[in-house]
Amino acid sequence: MSNGSMLISAATQRNWEKLNTESSEKLKRRANKSRSDKLILPENYINKDGLESLISQVAECSFSDKDIFYCLCLQKLSLIQNNPNVRRFISEYKRSANIDFRIPEDVLRDTNRDWLGFLYQMRIPEGQRNLQGQYYTNYRIIKEMLSGIAILPDQTFLDPCCGTGAFLMNAGATSLSQLYGVDNDEIAIMIAKANLIALYPNDQVYPQLYCEDYLEDTVFSSSHLVGKYYDYICTNPPWGISKTGQYPSDIIHSGERSSLFFVKAFGQLKHGGRLSFLMPSSLLKIKVHQDLRSFIMTKTKIEGISLFNERFNGVFTDFFSITASCQDTVVEQKYFVKKNEQVIRIDKHIIGEETEIELNASDEQEILAQIEARGNDNLSNSIWALGVVTGDNKNKLKKEQEKGYEAIYTGKDIGKYCLKSPSNYILYDRAQLQQCAKDEYYRCPEKLVYKFISKSLCFAYDNSLSLFLNSANILIPCIQGMSIKTVLAFLNSELFSYYYSKKFSDIKILKGNLMTLPFPKVSYQQDADISGLVNRVLEGESHLSDTINDYIYSLYGFSPSIVKKIKTDIYGNIDLST
Repeated sequence: MSNGSMLISAATQRNWEKLNTESSEKLKRRANKSRSDKLILPENYINKDGLESLISQVAECSFSDKDIFYCLCLQKLSLIQNNPNVRRFISEYKRSANIDFRIPEDVLRDTNRDWLGFLYQMRIPEGQRNLQGQYYTNYRIIKEMLSGIAILPDQTFLDPCCGTGAFLMNAGATSLSQLYGVDNDEIAIMIAKANLIALYPNDQVYPQLYCEDYLEDTVFSSSHLVGKYYDYICTNPPWGISKTGQYPSDIIHSGERSSLFFVKAFGQLKHGGRLSFLMPSSLLKIKVHQDLRSFIMTKTKIEGISLFNERFNGVFTDFFSITASCQDTVVEQKYFVKKNEQVIRIDKHIIGEETEIELNASDEQEILAQIEARGNDNLSNSIWALGVVTGDNKNKLKKEQEKGYEAIYTGKDIGKYCLKSPSNYILYDRAQLQQCAKDEYYRCPEKLVYKFISKSLCFAYDNSLSLFLNSANILIPCIQGMSIKTVLAFLNSELFSYYYSKKFSDIKILKGNLMTLPFPKVSYQQDADISGLVNRVLEGESHLSDTINDYIYSLYGFSPSIVKKIKTDIYGNIDLST
């Protein structure tokens, strides 16, 4: 089977079919399921036609991963088999397996790309990746993160989560003596060593790569790392919360692994050295990650932040790279943000306990400040509820309505203002379902529902007492002097979508973020005007949503030029005069 220029094995295809995965998505998405055995082909990481046949060979091979990749490493090193480092590699890893993979000549001679790592990714089950936060980095992102690095002959480079060595291969070092790497994956370290030996065939130094858990304190008692400091540290660390107390830290209390890696790595940075990390965007804003933000703002000098408009397959969050240096502590931070291919200069004072790392230009900050200045109330006193968790959607949901079954809506069934036709039906027996909110919330005469995963705010009105799955959340708002339909208008407005996108960098629409949205005080007449317009939208006059947007802009006192700027930011450089 093929998808574009990429092939998958028959075994992998059967596994996908077993997991009931849509064929159109097989090479594009990665479900966030820790128990999944699904094998994913990360086609966006590399595009090399010669790999097609090799992919099928590796996917269908019944040998262990250790044997498979030992043999692949040997074949990659066969062109320099008399190299002393090759002999040392064989002595270190020698195994009895002898698998004769048919590797195309152009692939074999390609020492610049991590094609071995690409193949290894394909063999790692989806669930294992999820549990370990193991998301391999796009080659383009690696190059961008390393673009400001020029390693001088007397300087060193560390990747504390090096995987198969992609960052090390692209660091531009003149000698292996300058490169250091750590990873707790034995096979990945073996591949990384083979990659570096092939890339530096004339080097006399054996790759300084160590199979250890960088976050464990024992790493710093090891002879090869004790007392070492580096000029550059660059990596894509594991994301996600570690087991409680697994890695004790006086600084990072959240347990977030990427935060723990950042702090520990910064402690090994030379004065004047630079550190560059790829991290989930949630770390920039969410309250629980205040520990990392405070550390960055007070202990490091931020050199720059780059936001990326893409995501790892199956990971519902944006990500960013941050470059920081070890300098004398400064009271005021000045740095740049690369955002939508534009570079924005940011001046940020370190004030208060709730430090945020600002990503908005001064004119954007002024707009946000004006919205907040008109804020009179928020959704903190409202009722919130999660949708139904069945525990077994495959068997408990029906696509066609049967006797005793009722409609249950998903996030995909939510449009702005109105619900779409339901795509599923359920026999609603609470005792047979994994998790349910109170019936009074589902059966509320009036409620709002919203998409949990969405690029922008998307709320719908429901007065049908309907059920919703956990991809849709429930809101019963309480804003003084504001009807539920007026609240709906604000939540669906261009202005609130703009505000939310600037304040919170996450594709997940989180309750904690929604609760902070600043609603203005409205008069009885203004509430009646807006709710009346919403009624007409619900009756089918969808074009009136533009009228609602204009009305809301006026309540915050925005000029036509500012409105145009906001619209351009949301929709792009389109002709807004028509």
